[in-house]
Amino acid sequence: MTVRLEDATRPELLTVLRSLLQERDELQRRIDELELAHERLRREHAAVERDHAVGSHLQVAGRLLHRSLDRRQVLTAILEICINLVGCEEIALFERGGDGERLGLIASFGVDEAAWASVAIDAGAIGQAAATASIQLAGGDSGDGTPVACVPLCVERHVVGVLVLFRLLPHKAGFEPVDLALFDLLREEGGVALAASAESA
Repeated sequence: MTVRLEDATRPELLTVLRSLLQERDELQRRIDELELAHERLRREHAAVERDHAVGSHLQVAGRLLHRSLDRRQVLTAILEICINLVGCEEIALFERGGDGERLGLIASFGVDEAAWASVAIDAGAIGQAAATASIQLAGGDSGDGTPVACVPLCVERHVVGVLVLFRLLPHKAGFEPVDLALFDLLREEGGVALAASAESA
């Protein structure tokens, strides 16, 4: 039975109002559920895109590192990965010397080579990366000439060199998951490529 509002008594009006409020609450609940589902799908889609980007970057980096045993090409490949895939404009690549006490500069981009010709194995973040075979990351791009990342290049656990990044490109606020994946790749595959190129030189 339909109640005409103009003919309804006060109790009937209250019943209609309660019903409308319940419908409103149910609609709001469903809207909230849909918004949560939409946000979950958006996050999942973003994660898939990130994973795809990581995979693509790692594939490109791997090809660059292993396309040649020529030392010059290997050094160029390591720098290209940092410049084009990570987004860095100041890079130094060091190799461990025969005495094991110093790291000698073997390639660079955008840095003063004379200032970074050689680094003691126990000096700062660079030395820490060499001593521990672990990647050292700074909190952000300081812009004062100190490293923002030091990546040891290893053959198994033996450090053969250290890749040092000093300044990111202006549009990069910091490192992203894809950058960290590239650093892991460089630590493992970059060291092997560097050692192999030294043996073939």
